[in-house]
Amino acid sequence: MEVEEQKYGATVVLSITGRADAFGGPKVSDRLTEIIERGDVNIVVDCRGMSYISSVGLRALFVAARACHTEGGELVIAEATVGCKSVMEIAGFMKIMNYFDNVEEAVSGMSPDGTA
Repeated sequence: MEVEEQKYGATVVLSITGRADAFGGPKVSDRLTEIIERGDVNIVVDCRGMSYISSVGLRALFVAARACHTEGGELVIAEATVGCKSVMEIAGFMKIMNYFDNVEEAVSGMSPDGTA
């Protein structure tokens, strides 16, 4: 499990590679918590490298999304693989969180000036 971060203006892109499961999920959760605690509350989670997501990974995303919303920001999902997107749809994530087909759209959708 790898978690990498890049910043585009007021938006953080968190790229997840590997499995967000009982072993990788806590790493995702910890990293999201660090980002939010330092005041970055507009987050795009880049899921194109995520091979699997379990309830632990879903919980990490949900808790972080709620924390971002509480602070006036938003957490969105981008480019989920077919398998991960299917799990998110079954869990109801697509009804409560914004989803973008690519990271660039997500970043520009969150940036005040519309640029990535």
